[in-house]
Amino acid sequence: PETNTGMHIHIEKAKLSQFQIGFISTFINNKDLIPFVTKIAGRDYSNNGYCKTNSKIKITDNLSYTYGIKTLTDGRKTLTKTAIRRTTNKYTAVNTNKKNTIELRIFASPANKEECFARLDFTKALVDYSNPYNFSVKSLKEKLTKEGFMSFVIQNKHEYKDLYSFFKEKEML
Repeated sequence: PETNTGMHIHIEKAKLSQFQIGFISTFINNKDLIPFVTKIAGRDYSNNGYCKTNSKIKITDNLSYTYGIKTLTDGRKTLTKTAIRRTTNKYTAVNTNKKNTIELRIFASPANKEECFARLDFTKALVDYSNPYNFSVKSLKEKLTKEGFMSFVIQNKHEYKDLYSFFKEKEML
């Protein structure tokens, strides 16, 4: 694979909650998780100018709310609250600048189909793991760990076969 190119994976925004977008950004940028994610990504993305990381990022960063009034079918009015996430710079590890997708820019070009499929599985697993109802933990801090994510993948290894195989091959289990 070329050393000056990368694999970018786009995730449809419409299928993600604002919490999930924030969680994915926090997970990918977490300084304690970067060495783990780097093994999957195939490169140290934390030192790459095309996918800069920010270890201080929080789930709620770039999030604001708009308020409005909605008229119900019976004529009553109710206050609405809508979360809006401001976009990031294009050259961040998790680019939210695209209109319809968020873009993971962390991956090296895959050397073979197994690497490609493992990275696609990682992205799917991360999206699924970011759903607050998919994996029970005592705290958000506990969920933002390698062990929590690995446990989720192992419990669902039939769903993420290529990622699970990658973990076994790289002796990460």
